[in-house]
Amino acid sequence: EDEDSEESSEEDEDSEESSEEDESEESDESEEDLLHPMKQSVAKSNGFPNTVMNQTSAQSASLLPDPLSIQSSSLLPELLNPSTVQSFPASMQSAPKPKQKIFDDTSDSDSSDDYSDETEDEQPVQKSSLETNLLLGDSAMDMFSSSKPSPQKSNLNALANDLSGLVMTPLVVSNEEPLSPDLERDSSAWFQMVRPELGGGLSVKARYLRGPTKEREAHLLGLDPTSPATICLQVRYQNKRTDMGALRRVRIVQRSISSSGNWVSAKRMALPPELSALEKNKSSTVTLGMSFFSAADRDGSIIAKVEIKCDRGTTAVEIRPPLVEILASLKEGGKKPTIQDFQAGIGKLKGIHQQITGRLDKGALTRNDFNEKLPGILMKHVNMAIVDNTSELNKIYLAARLPLSNNPVFAVVSKPEGKVTVYSDNTIANNSIIESLKKAIVAFSKA
Repeated sequence: EDEDSEESSEEDEDSEESSEEDESEESDESEEDLLHPMKQSVAKSNGFPNTVMNQTSAQSASLLPDPLSIQSSSLLPELLNPSTVQSFPASMQSAPKPKQKIFDDTSDSDSSDDYSDETEDEQPVQKSSLETNLLLGDSAMDMFSSSKPSPQKSNLNALANDLSGLVMTPLVVSNEEPLSPDLERDSSAWFQMVRPELGGGLSVKARYLRGPTKEREAHLLGLDPTSPATICLQVRYQNKRTDMGALRRVRIVQRSISSSGNWVSAKRMALPPELSALEKNKSSTVTLGMSFFSAADRDGSIIAKVEIKCDRGTTAVEIRPPLVEILASLKEGGKKPTIQDFQAGIGKLKGIHQQITGRLDKGALTRNDFNEKLPGILMKHVNMAIVDNTSELNKIYLAARLPLSNNPVFAVVSKPEGKVTVYSDNTIANNSIIESLKKAIVAFSKA
């Protein structure tokens, strides 16, 4: 009986050991069941075939932590270290943590089956982002980031929606083409600044620039091309020494002068660069720009003083632009006045102090080329626009504006009557303009 009792006790111990081994095997199978759906979900989400997933299952399993020992494993700090793990999108970072349950060895097989069923529904979805990042790296993150709309593209779409339906007003342009710079047309007659016998063989001539050519040169010199107080001179050096020597260090130097009640001085001067050497019978042309404090309606009231130097001597020069050179265009933008503008203007200037007439010599206007040659000569001596006049031959009409007051100025040169008439509200300006016209007509008669 004692022997039978000992054998029964040994059989009970063996049955208990076998039950414990069965429970451990069931727990291992539940762990594999826990990981198996996660592997399948990763493979399906990335389009991997089952064969590839089976081949890489050993490698991927080594990268995943043990769910039973995730709290005590040393791999958890490394996975959560920002320097070793790539950053997740905001949607992944805000995902709730997976539920974790502590296995109880004393629980029966039913409880373990319930836990495995619950984790099959929840755990693969929550762990797939971590496993995808570990297996695919940057490609998975790029796929998630590319799905977000670009803020710049959305802003452009919003701007396009705001501008939809708008209609722009048609542009209005002038039919008159602007004049291009023409040096011969936009310049006065040459005048002498330095005589060669007084300048050691250096001859200096100059002429005033007008219109588009003046605007271009003033812009290049850094001056205001639209201001009536801006003057541009084209200066020509020429070596007229009696011997074969060269002129060296030819230059223009500004002299200081203060403004007073009788004249207006130059505020700024754009001097040309120094000419190192000028050989015998050679010439050179430069541009001198001047900007005065203000314009003036009196002849010779603006003044600039310079010195023209070379190795042979120095010559002091006063530059006094005449009133007829600083007259402005009658119409804005340099447009040519019409005969209607001329007739409407002189119709308002019938007073005794608003017009002046000068008689000419009988032989001054007897040339047959009066209508062909005289307008060009007048424009070289007076900065006034020629008004197109096809109805009356042997009469030349001119128009301009005073530079300071902007009052209109008109002039008529009549061949049959042999006289010149100037119309404006400024009597002093009328006298200076008519004298300049007389000199131009005398030059025409002697040519």
